[in-house]
Amino acid sequence: MLGPGDTTAGRRAPTRADFLRRRAVALGVAAGVLLVVIAAARGLPSAAAQRSAVAHFYRLGLPLYCAGGGGNYAALTFDDGPSPFSEQVLGLLQRAGVQSTHFVIGNLVSAGLQSVHDEGRQGEVQDHTWSHPFLTHLDNHEVNFELGQTQQTLERTLGRSITLMRPPYGAFDDRVGKVAHRLGLVPVLWDVDTRDSLGADTPQIVTNAEQGLRPGAIVLMHETYTRSLAAVPEVLASARKKGLRLVTVSQLLALDPPPDSLVRAGPDACSDRQRYQQQEDATSMRLARDGGQSPA
Repeated sequence: MLGPGDTTAGRRAPTRADFLRRRAVALGVAAGVLLVVIAAARGLPSAAAQRSAVAHFYRLGLPLYCAGGGGNYAALTFDDGPSPFSEQVLGLLQRAGVQSTHFVIGNLVSAGLQSVHDEGRQGEVQDHTWSHPFLTHLDNHEVNFELGQTQQTLERTLGRSITLMRPPYGAFDDRVGKVAHRLGLVPVLWDVDTRDSLGADTPQIVTNAEQGLRPGAIVLMHETYTRSLAAVPEVLASARKKGLRLVTVSQLLALDPPPDSLVRAGPDACSDRQRYQQQEDATSMRLARDGGQSPA
């Protein structure tokens, strides 16, 4: 007769903890499948399509400031969380049916763990360094720690790859870019600065966002100020009026990728992205007409 804990194959009998663990895994898988189904139903790119788009720009090895401007999509991004305002920001976004990208600070993750999980479920979470320094003031080892420690912490926390980074203060150069590249990270900056971190009040934050919101925009906000929180509903309303759908950065890169020529031209090219997109479209049409052969 087998006693408690005895099994026929030398393995212990399943416990309630085992059952709960398996149930949690099953629920997690089911939730992931549900999110994929919902995303597909809403016309959003699959996770595989997003990974493929990000991988392309990783191979290009340059920072991104905006998308192509060929669709009706833009990305709303929030820096410096998690914070006491994160859940309120998420609530506003959820009610509006909007997904966003949150570039979080690594050393705040443990204190704001629930918010990080919620941000990851509702949108995407990416790397904003461990302690928010000027990366250009650090040596390579320190840059590697700031980015790598946050990347590892988020990957352990969320169970998914972290592939995008944003340098605090927008402080970025080729050396920082090389360290980020070794970690598998694509630098993402912005072409629309609401200037909320520079003291803009709520009406000015809204105005700054409205002036820059257009197809392909990557909008910079912060989830750390009451003035920013108060601006979110009006920013969302402005996007709706302009017929823009707000998505995550990874989704934006899959839906409306910037032409490589635009990325190579740097941030100033974002103001003329329609021209780059038209050139890209013309090149694609010519290649299709010529059977895919590039000119010699």
